[in-house]
Amino acid sequence: MRTSYAANYPASCLFCRLSCLDMVHNRDRVRAVSSYPSASSTSSAAETRLQLLENFLDAHTRITQQLIPLATRHRGEGGPFNHSNEYVVIKLAYRNDCGGNPSQAYRVDSAEFWPAAAACERYPHLHGRIEQWDALKSGEYRSRRCFLGFVHVLWVTRDDDFVVWQALPDFEMSPRQVNALRQADGSDWLAPLRWAAENGFVYRHPRPGFPFPLMGYLKKKGAGWQWQPFSHAQLVAMGSDGVALL
Repeated sequence: MRTSYAANYPASCLFCRLSCLDMVHNRDRVRAVSSYPSASSTSSAAETRLQLLENFLDAHTRITQQLIPLATRHRGEGGPFNHSNEYVVIKLAYRNDCGGNPSQAYRVDSAEFWPAAAACERYPHLHGRIEQWDALKSGEYRSRRCFLGFVHVLWVTRDDDFVVWQALPDFEMSPRQVNALRQADGSDWLAPLRWAAENGFVYRHPRPGFPFPLMGYLKKKGAGWQWQPFSHAQLVAMGSDGVALL
């Protein structure tokens, strides 16, 4: 009898369980990479790259959420995106020149669409991932207007082969969004993310309840990094009209 994860796992517990499977995979990769005969492949270096990956994804969460509709609607000849049986795989490469800045820690190389079977063959710990998550969360979202399903994203790093999974809700586009999409060249829908990562631009809400995210950057503060919005003068100097919204 097949286990019903929707019935037996609260959302937070299932998310932790699935994330732990990713963590086990990535820890195994740290150990494997550390065994390579290379000065850059020590355990501490691999651990640092893994931590930077997690912080990199956190820094660019907002822009990723905005790009997902473009990803699922610009598949070329692949046909409609299959929310229940497909992954968006975004490939990253570590940047040695990032200076420890999480927002610039990885270069965005490319994106592909993988059938779930191919993803599970490459990463066995993903078996049943889409079904388990959708069984639990789809009911919560199905009542929301225009909900299409979850887009399951895999962030994969070259060399280290770290994997981080995300499930982002996808909704039908408004007429305004459809019109903007028709005018946009979606052949390189990754371009905004690639640009943000290259330059270290990070979009965040400056305070709770603020109606839209602003463009800023991460500034070194003590042992960590703190988000700062660009000032009006900085934006003008960058060629903007003084406002940078997402």
